[in-house]
Amino acid sequence: MAKKGNRKSKKQLRMYEVTAIYAAQLLVGKLMIDPEQAWQQAARALIKSTASRVKNCPMMTFRALGELGLILGGPSAKEQIKPALNNEYTISALKILQTRPELSLAPKSLWIETLLSLQLPPNKKHNEQMTVICGLWNKGMIVGSPSQV
Repeated sequence: MAKKGNRKSKKQLRMYEVTAIYAAQLLVGKLMIDPEQAWQQAARALIKSTASRVKNCPMMTFRALGELGLILGGPSAKEQIKPALNNEYTISALKILQTRPELSLAPKSLWIETLLSLQLPPNKKHNEQMTVICGLWNKGMIVGSPSQV
């Protein structure tokens, strides 16, 4: 019997990427001003599974992008942002993408490079943070990302 492969990870990749793009569009269109609320609305609209909808890491990454003012056309940066590991992942990943934009096509590789840049063990599991970043980067929705035509 042939193996089916890991469909779940590809489905999640697409699911969180699409959710991030939709949430960013809510912010850019001024339909919402809070990144976390935009994510939650997008997740309710697009993600069927409750467990996937409330998964914290993708949402926290999106929130960090929004609070840092890095969503192109989105709200301005907040004056103060609470320190959090997902914020560090986000900032580090974006610095890496500035010099190695090809990693936007390989979220798991970007994750490993991010961990190494933060001097964290490279075996820490990827929890879809880079899916959010890569999805928005590839659509040209993050400040500093290449424009998409």
